Amino acid sequence: MGRNWSDREVENLLRQAVGRSVPDVYQQVSRVTVDPLLNLDHIVPPPRPPRRRWKRPLLILGALLLVALCVWLFFRYRTAAILSVGDGPDVELSVNRFGQVLEASGRSDAGEVLLTGLSLEGEDLDDAVERLGWSMANAGYLSNGDVPLAVDGGDWQYNREVLEDARDSLEDVLENWGGGGHVVTAPVTSPAPDGSLPTQTPAGTVTSTPAAQSTVPAAQPSTAVPAVQPTTPSSGTQSSLLSEEAAKSAALSHAGLNGANVTFNKVKLDQDDGRTFYELEFLCGGARYDYEVDAYTGAIWKSERVGSPNLQTITAAQAESIALQHAGLSAGQVVERKSELDDDDGVLHYQVEFKRNGVEYEYEIDAVSGAILKAERD
Repeated sequence: MGRNWSDREVENLLRQAVGRSVPDVYQQVSRVTVDPLLNLDHIVPPPRPPRRRWKRPLLILGALLLVALCVWLFFRYRTAAILSVGDGPDVELSVNRFGQVLEASGRSDAGEVLLTGLSLEGEDLDDAVERLGWSMANAGYLSNGDVPLAVDGGDWQYNREVLEDARDSLEDVLENWGGGGHVVTAPVTSPAPDGSLPTQTPAGTVTSTPAAQSTVPAAQPSTAVPAVQPTTPSSGTQSSLLSEEAAKSAALSHAGLNGANVTFNKVKLDQDDGRTFYELEFLCGGARYDYEVDAYTGAIWKSERVGSPNLQTITAAQAESIALQHAGLSAGQVVERKSELDDDDGVLHYQVEFKRNGVEYEYEIDAVSGAILKAERD
């Protein structure tokens, strides 16, 4: 009778038999170097390195920065407008889109002499025109004469902006210089509605365009100023430019003044929206008058009065003397001295400014009493 083997006993017998028949070669095999599989036909693809996903955004960003740099360099060194200043001497300033001077050249021998010692390249347009204006003033070109300004370029809107900035800077020099000259600008017109280009006007000339008849009410007058009644403009034909004296006479006649005890602070030929006119500012008693007179017809385009002509006011020289005395300085010790009559809610006062050793002084002097309303030093 055979023996009955349990399952556990059978398992032990089998384990012993396998252990004797199959050797344990793990330690031996684990120490053997195995050559890599040959892949001569590239059937098995080689492993790929992980993709760098940050590379494409960096390339795009670099391309955008390069495009932006190219655009900036293009507008930085490309001439957008050419400003012509003066007529014997004639100086041309090449200006980029950022309002910086790229090149300054004299179109005549006098212009070349005027630029001697001036380095205007890279400066802002207003600073360059101001320096050029003072050079012209010191050379005697701003004394009782017209200073023509003209702009040529591709963009008429930018041309107008350049012309206005240059005109303002040059007029500031003329006001401080006091030589009696004034700026004459060649008009910059927009293209016609059909897209055709406007007729170019030679530099230094002024054209006349009829303006609409309009009135501007007087600002807080104590006595009513006569109503504005402009004369009929000329019918599209070129007429002669009125003199400054004729413009003064038209303004005084409209204000009902005979010229006695009248002090003119400003007489300036100006242009706006195709209109050419004289801008006048004068004093009589305690009143300040602001006028715009058509430069060809003598029509009154604007009249404004602040204060009363019955009040007695101090002069600009007296206001400067009060400010200098308060600062403990004399006229010979300061530079860039200027004064301007202004009003605040109908109260006339002088704004006086001057500099001493880099320190800027600003004063407000009551035009009637001479009292110091404000005194600042920076």
